[in-house]
Amino acid sequence: MKSNIIKLFSFAFALLLFLSAFSSCGKGEKSGRTTESTESESVSGQSSGSESPARTYSELKKENLNQDITVLTRGPAILWDPFDWDCDTYSEDSLNNAVYTRNQTVERDYNITITQIKASDDASDLLARAQTSFYAGDNDYDIVVMPIFHQIANMAASGYYRDLSTVNSLDLNAAWWDQNTNFSISLYDRYYTICGDVNVIDDMATWCVLFNKKLVANFQSVGNLYEAVQDGSWTMEKMYETAALFANKDDQKYGVGSQMEAVYAFLASGNSFTFVRDENGDFYDRLKNAAFQDLFERIYNRLSDDRLHLYGAGQKLIDSFPTKFTDFGTLYKEFASGKMMFLTTMITTAVKQYNIASMDDPYGILPIPKSDSEVEAYYSTMDSGNATAASIMIQNPNYETVGKILTAMSACSVNTLTPEFYTKTLQRKKSPDEESGAMLNIIFANRVVDFGVTLSSSVSNILQNTLVSQIGNNSGYTYHSKLQSYISTLYEEIEKITDAVKTDFAHVEKP
Repeated sequence: MKSNIIKLFSFAFALLLFLSAFSSCGKGEKSGRTTESTESESVSGQSSGSESPARTYSELKKENLNQDITVLTRGPAILWDPFDWDCDTYSEDSLNNAVYTRNQTVERDYNITITQIKASDDASDLLARAQTSFYAGDNDYDIVVMPIFHQIANMAASGYYRDLSTVNSLDLNAAWWDQNTNFSISLYDRYYTICGDVNVIDDMATWCVLFNKKLVANFQSVGNLYEAVQDGSWTMEKMYETAALFANKDDQKYGVGSQMEAVYAFLASGNSFTFVRDENGDFYDRLKNAAFQDLFERIYNRLSDDRLHLYGAGQKLIDSFPTKFTDFGTLYKEFASGKMMFLTTMITTAVKQYNIASMDDPYGILPIPKSDSEVEAYYSTMDSGNATAASIMIQNPNYETVGKILTAMSACSVNTLTPEFYTKTLQRKKSPDEESGAMLNIIFANRVVDFGVTLSSSVSNILQNTLVSQIGNNSGYTYHSKLQSYISTLYEEIEKITDAVKTDFAHVEKP
């Protein structure tokens, strides 16, 4: 994810990052992606901005802007509270304090005031506020921060946002922006929403694997899992073979804890995506591609093996399949109590779930395993329904000034928010280990978002519901049947936004 990690940890965690051969891959560095087919697929990023990137906050030109900057975010939430934009006072929480320090520094150096406006936790309220602002043509919000799914599917798709690559005060190649992530959610070289050091909710929503080090150590044949990551042998097969050594559901011993959204993380780890770009930048689906379907079937068979799994889910699924699913709290508690070897989850679990942070057995953090050893790197993804990104409304006349503030906040976060996020993630563990710091670098070095997942609810219906049905033993509910049910709707959803972008949102009445 973010930049200059080795430098950041010279004062706190420098040794962590030198342990990994991947430690040079900072959160803002661009990495290439390979594909698993011979079809022409464009995956490289494009240059944005007109100036060479400043390397540190101190090198930015400070200005007396004399501005009030208003940031619209979602409201309070247990795991996804948008604390990373404005904290008015110091508190007992070190992450909040890092945000406070960053904002105080930028406010002082640029003579601005940053104010956060929180909608309710209901996404519809956040969307309604932003949409009302657009149609009113007002300038109530300088920066709009919401989950990436809504940024793309609802706001960008409707032409409400400015293309950030045209904002001269923003250099999207600068080290404090996440090039991989931002390119993966761009459209025809247009960047309507971006992630960087300025925000950490996207990091907390990034998928990873937690593992119980004590349980794994009981099986000498497994070896050192950190070393397996480094030598490229940390694969889905190795994870599930290891889990099978421990799992015994009759004794309430679980090999793996999962939730259904993990299917996206495993697809990304195989460098396989529902939609990809061709040489013209157009998106086309791979849902009917044989290689994609083969990988999905392997993931599907692994994730639906209820001999090994404990499945966490929302109340609707629990009501539908009461003997198959449990609530998320129970999922976390079973891992914390030493009854589970692996937990596929998001990093927020390590940061926010206190029962896991205080568990007696030591645990470690790993990337989602590769689909097989031939995949060249550890690709990761995030939950786009909770991961947030920043945008600027199209009607905002002060977009260049807002771009300067976004630049300053993200650059200043490199030495404030980012290192504290690493520290909090690692040191909340009761038994900290140096290797997990290197694993975070690997997780963030090749993070991307599947465009199909960020845009279309039909993708969820095809992939997740097929898996849920298999777990529920509904044999008539298959991938191919759901693909046929949703493919026409899926195409309509994709074409809606791509056509809108190509025509420069001609259908949108500008305020």
